[in-house]
Amino acid sequence: LLEVSRWYSLPLWVKSAKLFSLLNIIASVYIQVLFRKYSFEAFSVSDSFQEKLGGDALSLVKPLGWISLVLFGLSSIFCIIFKCWTKKEAAKEVLKRNGSEEESLMGSNHSV
Repeated sequence: LLEVSRWYSLPLWVKSAKLFSLLNIIASVYIQVLFRKYSFEAFSVSDSFQEKLGGDALSLVKPLGWISLVLFGLSSIFCIIFKCWTKKEAAKEVLKRNGSEEESLMGSNHSV
């Protein structure tokens, strides 16, 4: 798994996906940290949803907060894609190695 996921061995589209994921999560965190008051409504545990938010929990999130959440979601999706691709490539590598080991064992068994 480690050999398959090394940066130098990744195809360009996988590197691009990882970079896209990284940039999205960085942007998401920066938005949430630097622009917190523009991203989410101030709300505490003792506040009432009915009084403060009109009964709508989604109104806790302002438009910039939605952007931040979408960026986080995109980053997560691309991480999942990378994980699935890496598992698939690692399985191929294991099969390839097991196949070559079996062939070498078969070859040595025939010579005995």
